[in-house]
Amino acid sequence: NTNTNANANANTVAVSLRTYVYHQLLLGYLDFIKHLGFQQLYIWACPPLQGDDYILYCHPPKQRTPRSDRLRFWYLEMLKAAKSQGIVAHLSSLWDTYFEGGKDHRGGHCSILDLPYLEGDYWPGEAESQIQGMIQAGAGRGERGDRGERGERGEREE
Repeated sequence: NTNTNANANANTVAVSLRTYVYHQLLLGYLDFIKHLGFQQLYIWACPPLQGDDYILYCHPPKQRTPRSDRLRFWYLEMLKAAKSQGIVAHLSSLWDTYFEGGKDHRGGHCSILDLPYLEGDYWPGEAESQIQGMIQAGAGRGERGDRGERGERGEREE
């Protein structure tokens, strides 16, 4: 039983140390890019699929993949440290910044054009999927984007 407690304590220390090291790497990177002139940073905190790597190229096989809420908390803790060290000036979320009712929202009605469009990110892929779905739904109803004139019997005249 003593051996089990020692292993559990060693694992807790290893996890805490790994988090500290990863946070320090990210804080150093944020400070570096700040000095390059970057003024905004967007972080998409979405857990990888089991077996995929994140942050660094590889991780120990016994390292568990965090749940969404845990990963967001992990990044938020790192960003709070960045703010307390003067590396980051302001923290917000996409919702709070771009949507009505968000605590940092300063504009009127939000348009899809207002959201950051970052190639390879979730939003562009989701937008493209939604557009394809609308196109396919329209095609299923016989709608076409080009509205040609209809003949007497309703056939399309090209």
